[in-house]
Amino acid sequence: MTVKAKKRIQEAMEKKATSLDLSRCGLKEIPKEIGEMTWLTELDFYRNQLQKIEGLEMLTALQALFLHNNQLKKIEGLEMLTALQTLTLSRNQLQKIEGLEMLTALQALYLGGNQLQKIESLERLTALQNLYLHDNQLQKIEGLERLTALHTLSLSNNQLQKIEGLEMLTALQTLGLSGNQLQKIEGLEKLTALQALFLGDNQLLKIENLEMLTALQTLGLSGNQLQKIEGLGTLTALQRLYFSGNQLQKIEGLKALINLRYLLLQENQIQEIEGLETLQQLTVLRVSENPIRCISKESKVNRLSVLDISKTNIADLSLLSETLIKRLNVIWGNCVIIIDDIKDLDIVDLNMASSDIYYENGIYVKDCHHLKQPAPEWILLGPEMVREYFKAIKEQGQEEINEVKVLLIGDGGAGKTSLAYRLAKPKKELPKEEQRTRGVDIYDWKFQKDGKQYIVHLWDFGGQVMYDMVHQYFYSQRSLYILMDSSRSGANEHDSRLNQLLQSAELFGRNSPMLMIQNEHTGHQKKMDFNVLNKNYPFLKEYKAVNLKTKEGLSEIKSMLKRYIVKIPTVGIVMPKKWMRVREEIQKLQKNKSVMPLSDFRKICKTHGIKDVKGQNILSRYFHQLGVYLHFQDKKESALSKLIILNREWATKASYKVFDADIIKSGKTKGTFVLDDLEHFWPEEEFSDYRPELLDLLKEFEICFALKNTQKYLVPRMMDKMPEEEYCKKEERPLCFYYEYTFMPEGLVNRLSVRMHDMIGGKRGDMVWNDGVVFQDKKNDLTAELREIRQPDKCRIEIKIKGKDAYWMSETLIRKIDKINEDFNLQRLKVTINIPCICSVCNKSNEPYFLDFKEVKEDLQKEDIKFHSFLCKKSREKIDFHELLKTISRKALKEAIEKQKQNKMGRLGGNEILFRGDKSIGLAEKLMGQNNDEIIEEVKKNRKTIKKENNKTRALIDEKLADIPDIFRKELNETSERILLNIYGEMSNLELNIKEVNDLIKTVDKGVNEVFRKQPSEESLLRAFQEMAKINKTDNKLELKEKLKVSLWIIPTIL
Repeated sequence: MTVKAKKRIQEAMEKKATSLDLSRCGLKEIPKEIGEMTWLTELDFYRNQLQKIEGLEMLTALQALFLHNNQLKKIEGLEMLTALQTLTLSRNQLQKIEGLEMLTALQALYLGGNQLQKIESLERLTALQNLYLHDNQLQKIEGLERLTALHTLSLSNNQLQKIEGLEMLTALQTLGLSGNQLQKIEGLEKLTALQALFLGDNQLLKIENLEMLTALQTLGLSGNQLQKIEGLGTLTALQRLYFSGNQLQKIEGLKALINLRYLLLQENQIQEIEGLETLQQLTVLRVSENPIRCISKESKVNRLSVLDISKTNIADLSLLSETLIKRLNVIWGNCVIIIDDIKDLDIVDLNMASSDIYYENGIYVKDCHHLKQPAPEWILLGPEMVREYFKAIKEQGQEEINEVKVLLIGDGGAGKTSLAYRLAKPKKELPKEEQRTRGVDIYDWKFQKDGKQYIVHLWDFGGQVMYDMVHQYFYSQRSLYILMDSSRSGANEHDSRLNQLLQSAELFGRNSPMLMIQNEHTGHQKKMDFNVLNKNYPFLKEYKAVNLKTKEGLSEIKSMLKRYIVKIPTVGIVMPKKWMRVREEIQKLQKNKSVMPLSDFRKICKTHGIKDVKGQNILSRYFHQLGVYLHFQDKKESALSKLIILNREWATKASYKVFDADIIKSGKTKGTFVLDDLEHFWPEEEFSDYRPELLDLLKEFEICFALKNTQKYLVPRMMDKMPEEEYCKKEERPLCFYYEYTFMPEGLVNRLSVRMHDMIGGKRGDMVWNDGVVFQDKKNDLTAELREIRQPDKCRIEIKIKGKDAYWMSETLIRKIDKINEDFNLQRLKVTINIPCICSVCNKSNEPYFLDFKEVKEDLQKEDIKFHSFLCKKSREKIDFHELLKTISRKALKEAIEKQKQNKMGRLGGNEILFRGDKSIGLAEKLMGQNNDEIIEEVKKNRKTIKKENNKTRALIDEKLADIPDIFRKELNETSERILLNIYGEMSNLELNIKEVNDLIKTVDKGVNEVFRKQPSEESLLRAFQEMAKINKTDNKLELKEKLKVSLWIIPTIL
C-alpha cells in the first residue's frame, strides 16, 4: 500500500468518514483495511492499477463505487453490495458483462471503453436509468428490453450496423449512436420521449423516420453522407442541430424549426446563406469551410450572436445587416465555445441553458482571403476598426482599388530586373548584367482590362543570399509571386537554392499563387521538370519561357500575368471616399519624397475632412497594414513613431547598405559598428537627416542591437561563424535538445540573439556569431549554447544548457523560439523539438536516443497509462515520460497533466473549447452524446478547477502563476501548498486591464518571494487566506480592484 493511500485510510477511519477517495494512489490491489470500513457509502479507486475486485463483501452500505481507469479483466466480488446505485467500470479490460445480477438497486452503470462484444446479463437491473456502453466492440443492440426505466443510453463508437431492440425503452430521453456503421435511421418511432439523439459519424444517406420524435431538442447528424436537409418538419421543438461534415449543397427544409438556436453546417458544399427567414430564435450559425460566396438579403440574421463564416469565399461583409455589424465584433480568429460555471450538473442534463454553455460572440472570418469589404488587413486591426470602416462607408460612400503587389524573386542574374523593365519601362534598354539589384527596387506597371485600370507594384528583390533575412519583412500574402530562372544557370528542379526560394514564398506568401518564368538566353537551353516542382509546391501554378532580350514569348507572359493579377484578392478592395482622397494625395507625394513627418499626414487628413486624431491614427495603421507605406506608430519611445516612410524602397535600400558596408563585412570591426559609422552607411542626402530613425529601423527589423555598457552595435548576421569550441562541455553533462525544421528561414538564431541580447554571454555581451550564440545567467550559474546547423539534409538549432536549473533556461528558450516560429508562420511546416532519452545508457552516451518533445507531451496527455512511458531503442529500458519532461520543462509537464483532464472533454463540431469557473468538466462531450462517465463523475465528485480563459489579462496571470505548484512542492508540505494556491487562485475571479495585471504580477512576485523567505506555518497561511477572503466578499468590482493589492500584501505582512 502506498503512503498516500495509507494516510487517507487512516484519516477516514479516525473520522468514520462515509466517503473515501483512493483515486490516483498507485494501488495494485484493494487494501484489506477497506473491508473493515462497513460504514462507507462512497468509495473511489479511480486511476489505479487494480487487477481484481476483492475484499468488499462487507461494505453493504455502499451506494457509489468508482473503479474506472484500472486494469480489471473481470467483474466479480460485488454480489453483496445490493445497495449500490452507481458503479463505474469504464476504461478497464473487461470482455464480458457478468456478476451484476444481484445489484438490482443500480441506477447508473458505466462500462464504456472496454472490450465488450455483447450486451448481456442486465435483465434484472430494472432500476437502471443511465447506461453507458460507448467505445466497446458491440455489433448488435440486444438484451435491453426489460430496462424500461432507462433515461440515458450511450452506444457510441461501437460496430453497430442496425438500430434495433429499443422499442420498449419508451422513457429514453438521451440516445447516443455516433461513431457506428449505421446506414439507415430506423427503429426509433416509439421513443417519443427522446430529447437528444446523436447519429454523427455513421454512413447515413438520408434523414428519415424521425417524424414521431416531436420532443427532440438536440439532433446530431454530423459526419455522414447526407446531401439534403429533409424530414424535420414535425420536429418543432428542436433547439440544436448539427450537420457538419456532410455533402449538403443548400440550406433548406428548416422553415418549421422556429425554436432552433444552434445550427452547425461546417464542411459542406453550401454556396449561399439562405432559408433562415423563419428561424427568429437562431443565435449560433456556423457555416465555415463551405464555398459560400454570398449572403441572401432575405436571410434576416439580425438576432445572431455568433456567425462563423471563416474559410469561405465571402467577399463582402456589407451584405450583413447593419444591426449585426454594430452589435457583434468581426474577428479574424477561431470560433470558440465558452463553458461557464456549473454548480450542480445532473448526469443526464443535456439541455443546458445558454448561461452554462455558449460561443464567444462575434462574426468569425478567419482565412476568408477573398474578402474585399473590409479587407482582412483592416479586420486584423480589431473590431472597433471594422465599425469605423463601415461608419465611414455609410457617411462618405465608397470607391474600389485595383492594385496588386507582385514579387520577383530568384538568384542574381536570373532576369528579374529585365522582366520588370519589359513590363513597366518597355521603351528603356535592359540593364547591363553588372547592374544587379542591391536590396529591392520597385516599379509600377499599369494596364487596362475589361474597362478597369490595374496598377501592379513590381518588387524586384536582389538575389544575393545575404539579403534574404531582410527580404522576409517585405514578402506578403494576398500577392502574386514570380520565380525567375535563367537558362544559363545549372539549377534544376532539385536545386537547393531554388527549393529554398520556393519554401520562402510558401511560408511568407501563405498560399499566394506563384508563376515560374525561365529567361532563355540565345544558345543556352535548359529543361526543368515543372511537374516535380508543382507536386511539391501546389501554389506554383504555371511555367513559361521567355527571351527577354529578343522579346520572344513576352506577349504570352503578359497575358498569363494579367490573367492571375485580376484574381488576386487585393483587387477590388473597397475604401471610403475620403480615405481614397488621402491615399491619392500620398501617392502624389511618393513620386518625389521618401519620408514625411506625421504632422504632414495629419494636415492632409484634415484637408479631406478627417479631423479626429483617433481617426487619423486608424487610417495610418490601415495604410501601414495594407502596404501603402511604413509607419511604426506603436513605437512611442522611438523617433520612428513620428515618421512616415512613404517609399518602402528607401527603407530597404537603407537597410541593405549596412550589409554592403566594408566596416561591417570585414576586418577587426566585422559585424559591429558605432554611432559615428552611421554617416558611412548613409552619406547620401536622402538619408543623412534621418540617421537616428534609420538606426531604429534596423532594430525594428531585428538586424542589430546595442552591446552592454558601450556605444557599439552588433549585427549578428555579419559576424563570423561560431567557433568549434564547446561552451557546454560533454563532461559537464549539459541538457541537450534541438529544433529540427523541414525548412529553416535565414536568420532565426540571429533574431533570437537580438531579442535576447541582454542575456548574451561574454564581458561585453558579444558571444554571438552569424550561426550561433551563447546565453548566460550568471546569477543562477546557467549557460546555454545555441548552434544553427544548415545542411541539405539537416536544418536544426542545437541547444546545450549547463547549470543546476537547466530546465528553467530551456523553458525560456523554447518559449522565445516558438514565438519566432509563430512570427514566421512556421507552424505550417513541420518543426519538432527533439529531447534526449534519460536511460542509464543514453545518460552517459555522447549520442543519446532523441524523442519528439511534442509527441511526448501528447502521449502523456492520453488517458491510457500505457502511453505514459516508452522503451529506449538503445538500451530497451522503460522510461517514464513524467521524469523525461521534468528534465527539460516543468511547465510542459504541468501542462501535459492538466491537458489529460481537458482531453476528456471531447470536441463539439471541431471547436476550440474554453472554460470559465471551476466546475465545468466534460460538457462538450455531453452535448455530443458521448456521455463520458469519468467526466461527469469528476464534475459531481471532485469539482476540479480548469482555467482556460480566452482573455489576455487572465492569461498573463495564469502564465505568471503556472510554476507555483512545483515551487511550493519543494519548500512546503501539501496542506500549505493547497492553502497558498487558494490564496492566489482568488485573483483569477477579477476582470483586470493590462496595466492592472502588470502591477499585480509585480506584487505576486514580491508576495511569493516573501513566502519562501519566511517559511510560514500552516496557521499563518490560513489566517492570510481568511483575510483575503474577507476582502473578496465585496460585491463592488471597482472597490475589489482597489483592494486587491492590499489583500496580496496582507499575506507577507501576516507571515
